[in-house]
Amino acid sequence: AQERYQDECLVIPTELELCKKVYEHFYKSKYSQRKLQWIYTRGEIVMETKFTPHPYTLNVNCYQASILCQFEAHESLTVEELQRLTFMDRSVLVKQLKHLCNPKKNLLCSKYKSHPLFLDPDIITLNLKFSHPLLKINYIPKIGPKIKENRQEIHEEVKPLKAELEMADIKQTKALIVHMMKKRKVMHQKDIVYKMMRKRAKLRRSEKMILGCIEQLAEAEYMAYMDESKENYKYM
Repeated sequence: AQERYQDECLVIPTELELCKKVYEHFYKSKYSQRKLQWIYTRGEIVMETKFTPHPYTLNVNCYQASILCQFEAHESLTVEELQRLTFMDRSVLVKQLKHLCNPKKNLLCSKYKSHPLFLDPDIITLNLKFSHPLLKINYIPKIGPKIKENRQEIHEEVKPLKAELEMADIKQTKALIVHMMKKRKVMHQKDIVYKMMRKRAKLRRSEKMILGCIEQLAEAEYMAYMDESKENYKYM
């Protein structure tokens, strides 16, 4: 299973490294006991052009973003130089360059416009005359059957973890409601929901989930309805 998560080598550009560190800081502050693993082969990045008359939004993968970031400091680069700067495997680099140099949406240019070979000395330049009928352009290759199958397997593996986290959220939400009712003795349903939603940043709770917790606590006799409307509750 470990091999399926193994990434190709990639040197992250400074621009992306800063974004990565910001997210890592956020993640560690929220989940201090978990280990964050970056899987670049499954990453997607949204970039925006600054050299065109009007900005285009580009949907690219991590490898394509790494290639494009190199042209912030260079007007042109050879394939060999790109490989050295990004540390990509040759086959991976060529595959990504084919998408970026595609004549239908050629963000990058090769001297062999129709059938680029991407040999070491071939020069790649940024297409300063780039234009496209769409303002949002996707450069990420379509997912093949094998990748779809792998993603489905990962989804199935994550399911138990998601269920475990949801159960932990429900348990903690119930505990908070009981603690609040113990202090206030009587509360309206809307007030309970409002107080719980204010703590939403810490837990993945929705109004539906909170109402479900209230019902379960009433059935377990931690609290009871005060009238037929079932909107006012008292602590038992």
